Amino acid sequence: MRLVITAVSFLGFSSFGCALASVTSDAAVGHWYSEDHYPHGRIFVIEYLEADGSFRTEFRECFSMGGSRDHTESGHWTLSSDRLSMVTEAIADKPVHLSGEYATISMNASTWDLHTVGGDALRVFGPATFRKVRVTADSKLPGCELTS
Repeated sequence: MRLVITAVSFLGFSSFGCALASVTSDAAVGHWYSEDHYPHGRIFVIEYLEADGSFRTEFRECFSMGGSRDHTESGHWTLSSDRLSMVTEAIADKPVHLSGEYATISMNASTWDLHTVGGDALRVFGPATFRKVRVTADSKLPGCELTS
């Protein structure tokens, strides 16, 4: 199986009003990897966006003081024009109802840049800009020991 060790740059975009053709659901279907730095460490994510509108997301948090935590989330997603809406219905198989709204900044066959614009994701985590990189179905999250 392929281990995802991708150098992903998290860019700060000064303008979110980019002229962008409508992003299609077909273009979004697939497996997407992202990572980010937080004050407590790093987080790695693989999202599986399925054609039926369901999703499953795997998370690995690597804490700066040592240790890690993995968990999964699942739910449903929709895409309208450049706006991705995700409703998380389960975290670690426990029922929840959390929402996230994300505006597409840019998208091509291999990368998808998004900005958080609404829902629980904005309220809890604040505005964020991040890049997803398309990966293969057999990709796995990197181990914390392989990251800096």
